[in-house]
Amino acid sequence: MAYQFQSLRLGEESELTATGQGETAWIPVEMRFLDEETGIHVMVHASVVVDRSSGRDMDILHEEAAAKAEDLLRAATQHLEENDVETLRWQAQGI
Repeated sequence: MAYQFQSLRLGEESELTATGQGETAWIPVEMRFLDEETGIHVMVHASVVVDRSSGRDMDILHEEAAAKAEDLLRAATQHLEENDVETLRWQAQGI
């Protein structure tokens, strides 16, 4: 199955969820892909933690979130490639 990247959406400031003492926050990330075989759009939803220290505006937070989302997607891809379908099914079912 071949997927073509379509778009990346990063959460706005109102969508941030503060953690700890407010110096970090979860930011939602949505990556949209096109399944070239079926023509159906599929999405990957994730949340990544960003540093909200003083002086960091949303552009900086978005930059950090995009880099972390890319790392997360790369790690997920590697995990899927290294495990057979049966093992992944068992993990998903909590077996």
